[in-house]
Amino acid sequence: MPTTTVSAAPGQWKRTVGDDRVTIEATLSAPLDQETLRAAADRYGEFLGLPATVTAVVGRTAPQAVG
Repeated sequence: MPTTTVSAAPGQWKRTVGDDRVTIEATLSAPLDQETLRAAADRYGEFLGLPATVTAVVGRTAPQAVG
């Protein structure tokens, strides 16, 4: 899993590219503003030419859809 830092919140992420979208699963070490995470996912989706779906987990809690 790649490691990333978005707005000083370190974490890891995994992407799954489908035919019509990219799904990003982020595991964060600290809470992150959902708008910031959504914007980062949208930029990545634009880079790939696909819409992006993102879910975030902080620590070991259940995933939550963002946006």
